[in-house]
Amino acid sequence: MKRVYSGRIITLAVLALVVAGCAGGPLPYQTQDDPIKIIDEEGLIITLRFINDETLKRLYGKGIINPFIAPMNTIQRTRFLVFEVVVRNKREENVTLNLNQMELQFSGKHVEPINSFQLINFWEMKDNRAGIRAIDRTKKEKTINRYIAPNKIVVSPGSSFQGYLLFKGAFPNFGEVKIYLPALLPSGRPVHIFEFGYKF
Repeated sequence: MKRVYSGRIITLAVLALVVAGCAGGPLPYQTQDDPIKIIDEEGLIITLRFINDETLKRLYGKGIINPFIAPMNTIQRTRFLVFEVVVRNKREENVTLNLNQMELQFSGKHVEPINSFQLINFWEMKDNRAGIRAIDRTKKEKTINRYIAPNKIVVSPGSSFQGYLLFKGAFPNFGEVKIYLPALLPSGRPVHIFEFGYKF
């Protein structure tokens, strides 16, 4: 009887923790190091800045109207990691970065950044269910189209690009992240594979 009783107590405790976790959601990501990383390689300078939830809420609002913070109403919560990328080209030829060649690695998970179409599609059904007003949905789509990086980033000599890379997945609460951004010349030859590391 004692074993059965203690087993029930443990089961109830586990269920309570699960429910509490689902209700409160995981803690927002905070970097344990500098959120801004800069790499200068052969005349190409890439700056990557992690943007935390607090900053995103301040810039784009709280709740479901914010397109850059994932909803919290799923058991296995989808999470977003958002980075601002700035590419400055001091070379004498165009440099291209393709979204489908970029990669984030987080505790064994490998994901590519999503584009604006994918992010708008992700929110469409959730916004309809939540009864979000058409004017707010339109505003959200405009924000996504304005900031999310296109499928192909082409930076001409002497110019720069600035936008967001958004990675979506069931990421763990803690761990080390590696982000790889290959930069290509017009010939297709890589200038360099830029590697950034973060600790969460």
